Amino acid sequence: MSYTFSKSMDTGSGDQGPDSAGPTGGNQYSNPFNMATDHARSNFDHTHVLKVNGIYELPFTRNEFVRGWRLSGILTSMTGNPFTVFDGFDQTGSGVTGKNAPTRPNLVPSGDQNPVVGGVNGWFDVNQFSLSPVGTF
Repeated sequence: MSYTFSKSMDTGSGDQGPDSAGPTGGNQYSNPFNMATDHARSNFDHTHVLKVNGIYELPFTRNEFVRGWRLSGILTSMTGNPFTVFDGFDQTGSGVTGKNAPTRPNLVPSGDQNPVVGGVNGWFDVNQFSLSPVGTF
């Protein structure tokens, strides 16, 4: 059995950010004038990882066909990947559109600052987000 408690931070791993492949050779920073705004948990970050494995020798000793047989198994359990909400279009005026658009919505100031509801019909409350003003990062 093994357990890992970890945290990985970067400015662009996986699907979004400058390390990923895209039509411009990689996705754009959300704010090219302040790249620290993209410093967050890595896309491959798993805070808790538990792995358990075992072998059980079957107690059949009289039958030649199953003598010495064993059962084995591996269980891996881990926390989910982090994700970022993106607008999906160019709200900043940077010229990048579609999946690679770097714009992220704002949280509604008077709303819940933790929009995660964790339900089957919706993991987070979309009403807690608003578009950022046009031309701003």
